[in-house]
Amino acid sequence: MILKLVIHFIILVIWEVFAQVKLPEGKSGCDWECGGISIPFLFGMKSSECYAGKWFEIECRNSSKTFTDNFVSIKSTHTPYLKSIGLEVVTISVDEPMVEIKHPIYRSNCGSKDSPPVNLSLEGSPFVYFQKSNKFVAAGYNIMAFLKLNGSEVSGCMTISDENYKVGDIGKIRLATSDCTGKSCCVSSLPLYLNEYSTEIKSLKENASSHECSYAMIAREDLSFGF
Repeated sequence: MILKLVIHFIILVIWEVFAQVKLPEGKSGCDWECGGISIPFLFGMKSSECYAGKWFEIECRNSSKTFTDNFVSIKSTHTPYLKSIGLEVVTISVDEPMVEIKHPIYRSNCGSKDSPPVNLSLEGSPFVYFQKSNKFVAAGYNIMAFLKLNGSEVSGCMTISDENYKVGDIGKIRLATSDCTGKSCCVSSLPLYLNEYSTEIKSLKENASSHECSYAMIAREDLSFGF
């Protein structure tokens, strides 16, 4: 079971998909909003005529949450999910084009907060992880973290921590600043057209069979964390 979805990701919709589809001026009977979030075509809900294929179907689920729009708190009772991958949608842009989703964090050796390795494949879909706006991020005490594709390492980074390292301090990190430069947190880039991945974390300590509580994920580059 994934314990918590807190990190935003960006998935790129490949341009060729848009070139092959004629955007409609509007369809009667289609809903274009869920929980305060606009759902533009190619995405859509309800009838199959409202979206361009199964990958673009949005499921508007009942929920209860509060979000801020122009400094006004709004309570929503519905949340959009990209049905093909089962994850919550944050924003959709057809100009970029991209869709931002919430995605699980891989937690290792963190006791009750442990989660299984991320195993989400976008293979066969029109989506890839957006290299320009995402980074591979790892946080922990003296670790090496690897991003793998089909079992081979395609990216990775290393953290060096002193004895004052505290897991709780990770929540203050912001990728857009210089906070994540190797001291308890490290960042590396993604390969182009990445549509699936796995993660691995190793300790830098010699002969260590385990490591302290650590995290690894793909995250939006300008995001503040909240583990």
